Amino acid sequence: MGTGPHGKAFLEEHDLDKRPYSFSCDGPQFVDRSGNVTRQLKAPLNLTSWDVLYYRLRANFDGLSSGYCPSPPSSLETGGDVTYNLGKRVTAISCNGDTVTVTFENVISGGTGTYHAHLVIAADGSNSTIRKLLAPKAVPKYCGYLAWRGTVPEAEVSDETRKFFDKGFFSNVLPGNRGYLVGYAMPGKDGTLERGCRAFNFVWYSKLPPSSALQTVLTDSSGHRHHNTLPRGRMDPGVWKRQFEPCKEVMLPAFREVCENVKEPFISAVNDCTAPSALYFNGKVILLGEALALIRPHTGISFDTAAFQVLQLKRVMEGQSTLDEWQEQVNSNNRKAELFALVYGRFLLYGALRPSFLVTSASLHAAFQSFTTDSSLFALPITITSESLTPLPPLPFTSSSFAASLPTLAPHLTPKDPIYLFLRRSLEASTFAAVTYVPANAPVRAKTLFASTRSTLLRELGLERFEGSYFCTDDFEVLDAKEWEARDGRGEGGREGGGKDEAILTREERELQGVKRAEEEERHGTGGRDIGWGGGQSKQGGAASGLKMKVGDGVGEALRGLGEEGCLAQMAIDLATETVTLSRSKSNVSPSNLSSLIPSSDPSYTFYHYPSTPSIVFIYSCPSTTSVKGRMVYASSRNSVVQLAKDEDVEVSKRIEVGGPEDVTETSLRDEVMPKAETETKQGFARPKRPGRR
Repeated sequence: MGTGPHGKAFLEEHDLDKRPYSFSCDGPQFVDRSGNVTRQLKAPLNLTSWDVLYYRLRANFDGLSSGYCPSPPSSLETGGDVTYNLGKRVTAISCNGDTVTVTFENVISGGTGTYHAHLVIAADGSNSTIRKLLAPKAVPKYCGYLAWRGTVPEAEVSDETRKFFDKGFFSNVLPGNRGYLVGYAMPGKDGTLERGCRAFNFVWYSKLPPSSALQTVLTDSSGHRHHNTLPRGRMDPGVWKRQFEPCKEVMLPAFREVCENVKEPFISAVNDCTAPSALYFNGKVILLGEALALIRPHTGISFDTAAFQVLQLKRVMEGQSTLDEWQEQVNSNNRKAELFALVYGRFLLYGALRPSFLVTSASLHAAFQSFTTDSSLFALPITITSESLTPLPPLPFTSSSFAASLPTLAPHLTPKDPIYLFLRRSLEASTFAAVTYVPANAPVRAKTLFASTRSTLLRELGLERFEGSYFCTDDFEVLDAKEWEARDGRGEGGREGGGKDEAILTREERELQGVKRAEEEERHGTGGRDIGWGGGQSKQGGAASGLKMKVGDGVGEALRGLGEEGCLAQMAIDLATETVTLSRSKSNVSPSNLSSLIPSSDPSYTFYHYPSTPSIVFIYSCPSTTSVKGRMVYASSRNSVVQLAKDEDVEVSKRIEVGGPEDVTETSLRDEVMPKAETETKQGFARPKRPGRR
């Protein structure tokens, strides 16, 4: 396993045992069958093992002495008491007021018990019991391939293999759709880093669809069927032989020798699972690490992701951030890590480092040739059907204007279907804009397929034919002419690769930056639309900038009335006049009746003072029937509407986005609002004392 920059920062701050624990490398190197490095990804890692980190952290946490850390560091004077309990299985978790109750059974001695706490951090791993209790629908889903793993002592391999793994972290893609292997040196017995006493670790990713064959592989030598992991020493020797023997002749010699000498290979099924929230019971229960989200293991950054979460949570406890801000940062970081691992693994399993497994059909080449020579054509849509890139009928210009022709793309931009679009920016253009549209609600496989095939498609058709490449996740990013103007102003969409055959993963890193930007815009609004106060002046007297939008009568008065509990102020936007208007102002609204006041067919902004609390909730509702223009205007104006409330001294405590009134229930509101702790959360947790020993 690896520790990236966040893991390194965490250990530097909290590990009092300062002895080295890892080998450093510059990043994965991709090698051919002769051992020649063909590509390298610049992503520095510290390579170590799970048991080294476990015993190192236990030594710091509760003073556990082991071969890995025989002399645990002394506890700090500021340390408190800590107990590390084993053999407890959580059976229930509940909250009453400020107290969380955790019920458990003792699997060693029998019986049950309870713990009571003000804060529970659930970091119980990929098969998290607490996640199952709090989010029962968040069930790990098998991704269609396995990770075969094993470790071999350095003393049991040849000098040639030792010298090979001395050079870093390697990936060996096997021909014939047989998967790929990664291998590297790791600490040996008791965490030693001494040359000659190290170990060599391999992971072999190999596709196996859910079937009787999968069940056979996960059945151990005693006949017991495992669901996700077949432990060390339990594999039927025949299973490993059937996996290894047909492939050994096409393996790099160093990998072949390690696989031949492994004594106890084991298997992990690769799964996807993300909990819907990291916070439960108004932030009194927090999910961390793989209990919150499984990151596919290709990039080895699960520890680094968890370390990021812990470091950011420390800032909350010190009062530098809030739990809502923490969750937003964690979700953003998780999405980036998940997508990077997903696409990275897809590249290696399905051929992005060799010719794409998708067929670039003759019909696509013919359609593209026709599109390039006919200047009256505005757009060429392309989809994927039956593992083939398939052109759809081209779209002509509706006038000589690029902006005026954009609405013709709307029928191709659905909420769940990715698509490629080649666009001619003007009638005279000889190069084209390449748009990859991957909506947030698209199936995971479709997202992966379109994202991982994008660069291959452009290379096949000729990188020199494209003046820019854009990754979009929302239809208005494609349809709104102002979005294109903003991109031109920012200088985005430069030609990928400049016609040079750069490393594919370097290009995809840039793609992921586009994904991150799109996610940020989707979550926070794209630049915002300024809502002018009389002649384009802000209420504070500063000159307003951006798109001006008028504010109708009664809006300010309704917002000022939110000081009373149970009051509601609801607004809409008159699209024809671009005016924020007051739809409804009402008092004594109960949480159970709130949904009946939210329009079911039109978008709306609703401010609601939750009863018996100081919390003002902002609800942005945008039903699926909303027009494209409506979605664009409402999505890009929501931040300005919140600022409009702030100018009336209304502080929004919670922002909620829904698809309609059916998503707003009394229970969901109660779970979102923090009745007593909202202002406390703004101050952050009181910093706890560092654990000592008992």
